Amino acid sequence: MQALGLIWRDVGPFARDHVEVTTPLAEPVHFGARLLFNHWREKQEKGGLIVGRDLPARALSPALRNLGLYEPIAGCRDFHVRLAGSAFLRRFGRDVTGLKLSDLFEGAAFESHRSQMANMIADRRHFSTDVVLKKNRRDSLNFEMLGLPVLNENGARWALTGIFYHDWVG
Repeated sequence: MQALGLIWRDVGPFARDHVEVTTPLAEPVHFGARLLFNHWREKQEKGGLIVGRDLPARALSPALRNLGLYEPIAGCRDFHVRLAGSAFLRRFGRDVTGLKLSDLFEGAAFESHRSQMANMIADRRHFSTDVVLKKNRRDSLNFEMLGLPVLNENGARWALTGIFYHDWVG
């Protein structure tokens, strides 16, 4: 589907013909991911990034469309998507705000994403990965994913992620 000059491909998370290939990155590479990471690192020195106080921020305006905010459920057994920018529309083909991580992924894919976010929150460390979705052995989507532990307004630990497409400028 094409809308407003952007091409939205059929990349359903449950499609059996899609394979997700991830490569860990030591630090973010994409401009938007680096912008978000640097903002997060500055806030870590002052007690952590607090959603509602430090985010949204004017300095991050180029990256806001790329952000997803997840609230842990039952000790990180699942995550509730509290916010999902337009980059998530491209990844999932629909607005995922209000859904759970278990609604987006199943089986091993769900467990991989869940444990990655749970470990990030527990260890209070970021993760950065290059992700290639393959369909019929061809690259379908390529993006960088950045995960950051953040605090909500009450001090609870949540997960902030960013999806940064390599074919999107900015």
